[in-house]
Amino acid sequence: MRNSIYLFLACLIVCSCNNNTAINQEKLEQLERAQQEAQAYQQQMESPTIMHTVYIWLKEDLSEADEQAFVQSCKSLSTIESVKRLRMGKPSNTENREVVDQSYSYGMNIEFVDLAAHDAYQVDPIHLKFIEDHKDKWTKVVVYDNEM
Repeated sequence: MRNSIYLFLACLIVCSCNNNTAINQEKLEQLERAQQEAQAYQQQMESPTIMHTVYIWLKEDLSEADEQAFVQSCKSLSTIESVKRLRMGKPSNTENREVVDQSYSYGMNIEFVDLAAHDAYQVDPIHLKFIEDHKDKWTKVVVYDNEM
């Protein structure tokens, strides 16, 4: 009986170790995949890009509904295939300094993998429709393009 208990316990330990080995192998494979994805993302972020920075001054008498339509349409520019990443927002509430211009209504940073992607964006129907639909809502637009 005692030998049976020891045999049973030994089987449990072996099974437990085998299960842990399988679990550990699975965790190791997940870790390796995550590391590969992180390296690919880092390489993508470190590759040269074009940063298209846009500052927009909206008309002061613009209705809330028109402003929200404008904002939603800005966000839709991220669906353009050549856009790597788009971020937008209002001026931040940083300290007022002589070199800081906070007079604009919205700023957008649109990132492209290269100049060809930027050029494709400029003639993309979604971008052209955005301009056509909203050009009457702004008084001024300033664009800075940088190679990063």
